[in-house]
Amino acid sequence: MKKYLVIALLLSVFLLSVFLPKLSLAAIVFDNALPAGNNYSNSGVTSVTWNQTVTSTANSAFFDGFWLDASIVDKVSSVTANGSSMTRLTSVIDAGYNEIYFLYYIPGVSGSVTTTVNLSSAAVDRIFYLSDSYANVGGIDTTSTAQSTVDVTSLTTTMTTSIANDWIVELNRAGGGGLTAGANTVARNVSLGGYTMADSNGPLSAGSNSLNFTFGSGHDSAVMAAMYPVAAPVVNAY
Repeated sequence: MKKYLVIALLLSVFLLSVFLPKLSLAAIVFDNALPAGNNYSNSGVTSVTWNQTVTSTANSAFFDGFWLDASIVDKVSSVTANGSSMTRLTSVIDAGYNEIYFLYYIPGVSGSVTTTVNLSSAAVDRIFYLSDSYANVGGIDTTSTAQSTVDVTSLTTTMTTSIANDWIVELNRAGGGGLTAGANTVARNVSLGGYTMADSNGPLSAGSNSLNFTFGSGHDSAVMAAMYPVAAPVVNAY
């Protein structure tokens, strides 16, 4: 009797392993980006609002990158997407240009997305902004980095990702203009002012990874973060 029970148990385990759906990582894909153009506010405002369409409804991730011109004071009191609070991932101060840069994130939004940035006091000059979105994102890797350099013609921004198949997303701005994406880097919306939202355009191995830009002489600043893919069931073919 015990022999038959053992055989039945082993057979059940085998059948479950064969016929139950398995989890696999769904590949992250780029969704949409705010078109590059005159993406900035008037001088001296306390808030700015802009709109972008997120076309994906499959585990979307929405990123905002913006900076305050002629200000190194963190005046940001809130950032919302369709009224819901966004999470600040990282920021950096560029003392050479007296600017401060931010990268924010929110999951699960779709359709027309309205971003509102509120400041605790008026901006010294203008607020510049961009945004983009992705699908099949499980969340944000816990590592992030921010970097600022002065009077160079190229910038490699490196971070250590801890999860395989991460993508890196970055806000980059070159004060000298002429911004061009380098190796392992895709610029999604390069503006006339030399700023862009960019990404790795594909999955990365866990470890040290970089995005790369060349540009005209001047200050270049970058803020970046990593996102990991969502686990999705894979239907077996029998």
